[in-house]
Amino acid sequence: MSTHSSDSQRRSGYSITIGLFAPAIIWFLHLFVASLTAEWGVISGWNQNHMLGMSVTTWLILAISLVAVGLTALSLSRVIHFDSRIKRTLGEPSTSEHSEPFLVNVAFYSGTVFLAVICAQTFPIMFFMGID
Repeated sequence: MSTHSSDSQRRSGYSITIGLFAPAIIWFLHLFVASLTAEWGVISGWNQNHMLGMSVTTWLILAISLVAVGLTALSLSRVIHFDSRIKRTLGEPSTSEHSEPFLVNVAFYSGTVFLAVICAQTFPIMFFMGID
C-alpha cells in the first residue's frame, strides 16, 4: 500500500468522522452555551441593557447561534467535498470500503437535521428573551 493511498484513507476517515460527530457536538454546545447565556443574562441584568432595540443577552445568543450555524455548515461542506471526490472515483477500481458512500450520506443528512435543529431552537430562546 502506498503512502498516498494511506494518507487519502486517513483524510477520508477524518472527513467522515467530522461529518458524523461535529454537528451533534456543535448542537449540544450551542444549546448548553445559549442556555447558560440566557440564564446568566437574566441573573446579571444584561437583558436590561439594550443595543439597537435588542438586549445584550439576545445579541450574545444570536452571535453564539451564528457561530454554531457556521461551524455546522463548515462540517457539511467538508462532507460534500469528500462526497464529490468519492463520486469522481466511484468508477475506478478502489481498495476503499463500500461503506464510505453510505456513511457520507448519513453524515450529510444527520448534519442537515442538526443544522435545522440549531436554527429552530434559536427562535424560542430569542422570543422568550424579548419578554421582560
